[in-house]
Amino acid sequence: MKQAALKFPDDVTTNAKAPEFKRELDTSSKCSHTNIVKFYGTIQVLANPLKLGLLYELCDSRSLANVITDVKREPAYTVTGFSYAQDLALNIVKSLDYLHGNNVIHRNLKPENILITARNEVKRADIGLANHIRQAKSTVCEIYAHMAPEIMSGKPYTRSVDLFSFGIIMWSVFKPVLQNGKFDM
Repeated sequence: MKQAALKFPDDVTTNAKAPEFKRELDTSSKCSHTNIVKFYGTIQVLANPLKLGLLYELCDSRSLANVITDVKREPAYTVTGFSYAQDLALNIVKSLDYLHGNNVIHRNLKPENILITARNEVKRADIGLANHIRQAKSTVCEIYAHMAPEIMSGKPYTRSVDLFSFGIIMWSVFKPVLQNGKFDM
């Protein structure tokens, strides 16, 4: 039996949250890529109120945000360097290429949503805010430093918003590596 991670989004039985849940369910169920956390299905908990959840692959991992924090705090402690950062970048790009090839814009690309497994595999998680390109208009989602200006201002956007976020993330990955002089090319 496989172990799974269970995600219970905010009350999805309300009219306001139901479309978000449906979008995440639709997008997750269509994504199948090495660098994206596998989606297994849904679960319904008969409670008051009713709870709907999503089952995902359980990754023995930590987020890229944790890796970046560790490198900044204790450079000698982590096994990182330039080639490691290059591998991270390549695997993140592979997941974005897959999503964009399937007409999906992630919109919420951030270090907290990028998992690094114990085997150093990169897994994209939390595609709950992803939009299909034909739906990508001007919906505003949470504000983070890595988000493209057009998302934060509620303007129409394209795939380029994911590339903007990718650039900000890569800056935060490479900056401590370069400052610490870990060039193991």
